[in-house]
Amino acid sequence: MKITTPKISQDWVPSIRLDFMPDIIQSFLKRLLEIKRHDLYNLMLTGIIYLVPKSHNSDFEFRYSFSYMEYLLAKQRNYIQNILYCLLKSLYYRNIRLIEYQNKYISSYLLKTCFLWYCERKSINYFIEDNLKIILMEILTDLMNCMYKRTCYHYFVSTENLLLNMPHELLDQCYSKVHDIYENIDKYLQDLVEAKINMFNRQGVSKRLIDSEIGEKFRCLFEKYFSINSESNENLESYMYTFFNQMFLYDREMLFVKKLVFELKRTDRYFEENNEGKI
Repeated sequence: MKITTPKISQDWVPSIRLDFMPDIIQSFLKRLLEIKRHDLYNLMLTGIIYLVPKSHNSDFEFRYSFSYMEYLLAKQRNYIQNILYCLLKSLYYRNIRLIEYQNKYISSYLLKTCFLWYCERKSINYFIEDNLKIILMEILTDLMNCMYKRTCYHYFVSTENLLLNMPHELLDQCYSKVHDIYENIDKYLQDLVEAKINMFNRQGVSKRLIDSEIGEKFRCLFEKYFSINSESNENLESYMYTFFNQMFLYDREMLFVKKLVFELKRTDRYFEENNEGKI
């Protein structure tokens, strides 16, 4: 059997690792102490800041990269925070990202920034299943306020406005879309569920393979990850919680599912190649 591997896309960025906390982040650390978030303050002191090129065309201009700091914060998220962030990103890519004006669009980093600010203001105990929809609506409200005021301050460098150079026409269009999502949140969430179900239906894993001896050992995994009942009588909040809990919560589990689909499709092709010409 011929073994093939899926293509992987990577972006290599040269960087300079700083062995100190630069002045530009001192106001951020001070803010954490002022709001008595000593847990985050101590965590950020273990972080690393890098310098990376501003663009591929520049050899001399660098900017700060806080990606590792963001990674540390992401590791602190609880169950509900992870679900919320996945929900927000899915809504972004299916709706907001599609809006462009003069070849510009709103970056997903704006969404991440709003999410970071929100998490800083709220106690971790607030992020529970019963508050899932409320929190989602509150973050959408924050996003609308940023677009309306044309202002969203960088989470780590609060003097930098991420929307400073964004065309007002673009912000107005995005505001209208986020407002529509807010007003019709149940519809958008249901559409999102159906889109994800259709995506996995298009994976092309045949029933013949699933019912085979090879497919048998994967049956329980498919039931866990792929069996979504669109006719569920559960309320929407509970349904969404279950769906995203199963499908998008942990990167490690999702990577395993993607690998599983690849292996099954590859095995299915093997069956077809070896059964050519047979009755």
